[in-house]
Amino acid sequence: MTLELSTPPLKFSLLGPPRLYANGTEFFMTRSIVRAMAYYLACQDKPTSRADLQLMFWPEASASRGTTALRETLSKLRGSLPEKYFLITTPTHVYFDRTFVGCDVLDFLQLYINLVPQVQSIPQRSALPEKLAREYEQALSLWTDRTFLNTSKLPSTEMFDEWLTQFGNQLEINRNILVERMVFHCLSEGNFNKAIQYVDFLASPTNFHVSFHYQLFDYMIESQQYGMANNYLTYLRPMAEQAGLVLETTILNQFIQTLMNPMIQPASEREQAWLRQFAYQLPYVGNADIMSSIQRQPGNVPGIILTGKTGIGKSRTAYEIVRRFLQNHQLVHLTIQPIMSNMPNAVIRQLLRQMQQPHQLAALPEREKEFLTPLFPELGQNSAKISIYADIPPKEKMRHLMETVQWLFCHHLSTEKFCIVLDDIHHADFTSLRIIEYLIEHHVFPEHGFLLMTGDKNLFSDWKKDLVKQLSTSLPAFDLQPLTISEWEQLANSAIGVQLDRSVLEIIHKQSENNTLLSLMSLMETSAQSATQGPGTSIALTTALSFPNWFQEKFEQLSPTAQALLQYCAILDSPILQSHLLGVMAESFETILEGLDELETNHLLLPIREPGHDLSYQFSHTLVREKVIENLSQAKGQRLHLAIAKGLAQLYEPNVAPYAAVIASHYRAAGHTWLTFVHYEIAARHAAHMLAPADSNHFFEEAMQIVEKDIALISDGTLVRFFNDWIRINLQFNMEEEARNH
Repeated sequence: MTLELSTPPLKFSLLGPPRLYANGTEFFMTRSIVRAMAYYLACQDKPTSRADLQLMFWPEASASRGTTALRETLSKLRGSLPEKYFLITTPTHVYFDRTFVGCDVLDFLQLYINLVPQVQSIPQRSALPEKLAREYEQALSLWTDRTFLNTSKLPSTEMFDEWLTQFGNQLEINRNILVERMVFHCLSEGNFNKAIQYVDFLASPTNFHVSFHYQLFDYMIESQQYGMANNYLTYLRPMAEQAGLVLETTILNQFIQTLMNPMIQPASEREQAWLRQFAYQLPYVGNADIMSSIQRQPGNVPGIILTGKTGIGKSRTAYEIVRRFLQNHQLVHLTIQPIMSNMPNAVIRQLLRQMQQPHQLAALPEREKEFLTPLFPELGQNSAKISIYADIPPKEKMRHLMETVQWLFCHHLSTEKFCIVLDDIHHADFTSLRIIEYLIEHHVFPEHGFLLMTGDKNLFSDWKKDLVKQLSTSLPAFDLQPLTISEWEQLANSAIGVQLDRSVLEIIHKQSENNTLLSLMSLMETSAQSATQGPGTSIALTTALSFPNWFQEKFEQLSPTAQALLQYCAILDSPILQSHLLGVMAESFETILEGLDELETNHLLLPIREPGHDLSYQFSHTLVREKVIENLSQAKGQRLHLAIAKGLAQLYEPNVAPYAAVIASHYRAAGHTWLTFVHYEIAARHAAHMLAPADSNHFFEEAMQIVEKDIALISDGTLVRFFNDWIRINLQFNMEEEARNH
């Protein structure tokens, strides 16, 4: 049931530009200090002490002056009200009589508290019950603007400004929770225009909620509302540009990544089925001359080498070779597939998690199972896969892997003909190299096995081991080339039965020169909608095909330190970090580092505490400290030190003891860039709370030396509060120390 809100004689409207109504007629208070106190009291749901009001509005005044100023202001406030009895004052407290005075802020909070528990059991992306939706609308209708108390005509004191900021932020957070839920409700009911009206709350240039807009865009794509998604991008673009963002490197590219994800991390049965259908069960087109040559090879040579650029189709061709020819020779098919060392660690972890499946080759002991997973279910029980790191793994893992290969050889492979596929290896892949050496030493080829290797064209010439080099030079090598336009047309016609425009085919052909498989998957996903979705599909297709190559090219242009930073962002698996990562890829390293304020250490380190993240504090601190700061200019380095110190202090506030020395070192490193005393005050409080006496006193002395240079910027009240805090904290410490000694 919709909550009945009272309409008292005096009503404050503060959720937007402030307005004051007496019996429905707007009226004004002329004095700014009177307005500010009235607004503050209107938002309080309980009486406010006179002492708090005095400290908030006259923090630097003496007790007698503050009391006089408060009494005079309350008198002026009462005189400006329609009725004097609306304001109640006692010797200790002040408050509005809620029988006669109302405020939209309190109405909103009452609605919010009632609404949130009611939706806990309702899926986030589904429609709300009708009555609940009406209550959501009622709560959000109270907001006339995005910002609480949106006016500059108020006095400024430290405590009042702090209340405005903190209370306003919390109100807006509560509102945004309701807004996001209502947006998905409207979309679930097909009401795009109404959803956009609510999105207006979140689409301001000064506070562009990229992560939410991506969720919303992803929802539209997931529900196949492509026209709506295109309209949404058009709506967001102007505001994104004002916020300094380019949508093509934020929301759209994150969507494109979701199209590519099934290739590298099929996380669900639906995606795995999609991958098999579109990447492996399509009619094989292209490289007919290679297939013709290969058909004559098995049984006569110990193996084959397939070379070509990344994504050109080596793995797809290797699969086709196994499916067409090697399976006919009753070979057991074992693939060893290294994971590229430059792949983001988040992807590596995702891949490793997906490999925790029983293999399909034989009943190995429990400890071997983590290395094996089915490669292609279509090949049945005679197919298994070992996925390993391309760089040097830990010694124990290397030993473990070699034991697995030896076990396979002794118990299974030595008695049957088999094929080993080394897929996508490179010259630093010492694990694959060691496995090849082992198999060659045991005279596996060509008597018992067939070796199929894929990699870069110049890969095998880089190997120095004579034994392996001799084997690789004796194998026939086939260099894969991109599909022609005619072959792409044939593939589209035979696979999906859609006649694509020549212009689209030319785009596909051009992009496939760099990455055939990504082009293939994008073609399958987008062209299925091309007949009904209009020209927007071609635009999405163009961007989808070009983005991965652009991303890799930009990544390789960055310095090793910049790459480490971006990989670190990927490790944390945060949508905010990922969107920022995509947004800065086209920029210089300096721009990335300037963006660290946007990442903020609090965001940067927060995911460490979340379940499923095995990153330690020491790892995070070392990576940020040694891999990022060392390449910064002094000024930027000091600013980053300050951000890290404040973020760590806030993040680990419940238990800061283990990190106190590190936090203090960051503060000291940043000390010479501070320009106002506020930073010293924050730093001193953290230092005094967290450091041993010797460290805190040293820090205090150092801070005060800098304070002397900036004394003109410091108000007397701030300085007094600083010394009072310092004395109080040290007295408390001394008392505790004395108690321990006794």
